[in-house]
Amino acid sequence: MSSYLQRHQNPYADTSPLQWLLRARLDRARQLIETTDLSVKDVATQSGFPSAAALRQRFTATLGITPTSYRETFKSTPSDGYAAGSARTVSGSRRDAD
Repeated sequence: MSSYLQRHQNPYADTSPLQWLLRARLDRARQLIETTDLSVKDVATQSGFPSAAALRQRFTATLGITPTSYRETFKSTPSDGYAAGSARTVSGSRRDAD
């Protein structure tokens, strides 16, 4: 395996490349849901899912909540600039702050 793949697969070290890709797509979808008012279809497109239905299915199976319900829950949190858990990725690891 090339060092590029090793570096970029590191956050998900014990996963297959497909699982890594799905988690990365879900992380991106969560970020878009949390920070934009894009439709679920547009979130799916921008995060690499083939359709809104595919995003809904994977999101619900992984996180136990639909993207729309997640957005509502996220928007109903205290507005201190951060939602509870918003700095966490799907895998549970912390994202680096920019």
